[in-house]
Amino acid sequence: MQTKFADVWGYKIRYLEEGNSKKTVILVHGLGGSAERWLKVIPRLSPKYRVIAPDMIGFGQSDKPSADYTIEFFAKYLSGFINSLDIGKTVLIGSSLGGQVAVEYASSNNDSIEKLILVAPSGAMKQSTPTIDAYMMAALYPNLTSARIAFEMMSGTGTVDDTTVNNFVERMSSQMQSLLSSRLF
Repeated sequence: MQTKFADVWGYKIRYLEEGNSKKTVILVHGLGGSAERWLKVIPRLSPKYRVIAPDMIGFGQSDKPSADYTIEFFAKYLSGFINSLDIGKTVLIGSSLGGQVAVEYASSNNDSIEKLILVAPSGAMKQSTPTIDAYMMAALYPNLTSARIAFEMMSGTGTVDDTTVNNFVERMSSQMQSLLSSRLF
């Protein structure tokens, strides 16, 4: 798996890439995520696809400009990212906020989508759930206890590894300042 960088609107966007197929899959993470969210998925897809998992603008190791972080902004960024890599048709997989961004992107770029796959997309429910509430609290007030509880609820098995929890708290602690100053919340 390679770590690479793309230039989108003059901002550095980090992404992970594996596989060399002519068919491409782009994995779009959710709120508080990064490309690492897909580390267990990438090796499963890379034998058949070129798999690309970016840190969305404002997240992970990508630049964090002062911007109005709306769904529309993220969808335009995704379009710029895909264009910067000169990708034709793609399979687009989005999780949580990434699912909502993927839908927004697909609504304007239907001709560039081979398949759209949504994994628990945000914006699709009429009301919250205890798991979503726990995750939002962990994202807004990152600490090891709240993150562990949220990830255990999301895992389906009730267990989660320490690396996942620690990485989440570290990312969210560093990202919350730039996100709170935007209009995303």
